[in-house]
Amino acid sequence: MSLFAELKKMTLYEISGTLPNFQEAYSTVLSKMFDGKEILGIASPDNFGLPIRELVLKMCCLKEEKISSNPEIQKANERSKRVKSQDVDQVDIADIISTVSTYTGYLYKDINDMTLFQLYMTYHRIARFKQYDTSTLFATVSPEAGKNIVNWDKHIDLLRKEKHYISRDKFMNETKGFSKGS
Repeated sequence: MSLFAELKKMTLYEISGTLPNFQEAYSTVLSKMFDGKEILGIASPDNFGLPIRELVLKMCCLKEEKISSNPEIQKANERSKRVKSQDVDQVDIADIISTVSTYTGYLYKDINDMTLFQLYMTYHRIARFKQYDTSTLFATVSPEAGKNIVNWDKHIDLLRKEKHYISRDKFMNETKGFSKGS
């Protein structure tokens, strides 16, 4: 039987304890995330899988991409994701760090001490302040623009799940010309 077939039968906890490379990698990552504490030694089959994995994802501001078991739906999701990524200017970590440094005056060494969560929240809050400033400026020029003032203190959800679909009602409202007879 192949190693892959054997691994498929095991839990993540069993794999991390069996394979030295996995054990070392998990130990290193978890130690860095938990301020040098040896977490792997106190992990159990009950808390190692999803709870620790979800915590690591949240701490690193990562979202798990859901894969559909239906190949047609998965293909449509991938197409939607590809189209959405073409519409947006790509911002990389260097852009985020330089923005936070420029706007806040933090030195790069200070930013290096931030967690990813702190860095991303600061970056997105800066963007929200800039949107607020722009919308209030336009409101002084046009009364219509005053209706679109962006709240600078609105909640920022870094872990918001992407939707690759719209509801039927929203589709019908946005297409306006469709009727049941079409």
